[in-house]
Amino acid sequence: MFALNLVGANPVFALNLVFALNLVGANPVFALNLVFALNLVGANPVFALNLVFALRPESVPTDVEENAMPTTLTTPRGPITIRPAVQADAAAVRELRLAALAGEPIAFSADHDTTAAQPAETWAERIATYARDSAGVIAVAEAGGHLVGMAGLARGHWPKTRHIGEVWGVYVKPDWRGLHVGAALLEECAAWACANGIVILKLGVAKVNAPAIRCYTRCGFTVCGEDHMALCVDGVYYDELLMERVVVQPPS
Repeated sequence: MFALNLVGANPVFALNLVFALNLVGANPVFALNLVFALNLVGANPVFALNLVFALRPESVPTDVEENAMPTTLTTPRGPITIRPAVQADAAAVRELRLAALAGEPIAFSADHDTTAAQPAETWAERIATYARDSAGVIAVAEAGGHLVGMAGLARGHWPKTRHIGEVWGVYVKPDWRGLHVGAALLEECAAWACANGIVILKLGVAKVNAPAIRCYTRCGFTVCGEDHMALCVDGVYYDELLMERVVVQPPS
């Protein structure tokens, strides 16, 4: 009734409005924008959602990943949910990141002590900023109510680099490896990239990290260069392979 009254008894427009209200958590301003976008682009919901997010005002909730549809990875150890992190995950993401930096220092540029000095609120703010500005995403793997893996994607900061997504922080807990969790996290990042105007993913990986290189290769990344002496860990220098994956072919 609200929708019919609001839009002058136009049933098609009203149905779109009801769909939009349900999709975005009954936020009427956001829902109306979505309806206009649906009508404008021929009821293509994916394109319409991207249009609304691009035009949304600051009053729209920033933790929009709460409405994202998770995917389920079926494994011998049970189902694993792959989804974007939300602000409520901040403390768990921080602990997972610290475990990664402590256990795999050669795999990451960040160091444990500096990261440990950052409170959970820092991670909550990063997650919120990523969502608000379409600046990136942190994909997480959840099993039995606990996070067992993560992967980050950060959009290029400058206007000339906003088409690039930098993959960072890919990590799966040791007892959850061998189940393709890392690949699922990378695909979650790639899906976000495709939906948000990123055309190419880039990353660096230590040349000695053979398991990670195999995972990236299986996920469609190819070597495009080398970064010599990219890391220095305990006085030892490590070279990195630079890898990339085109996720959206740009127009020729």
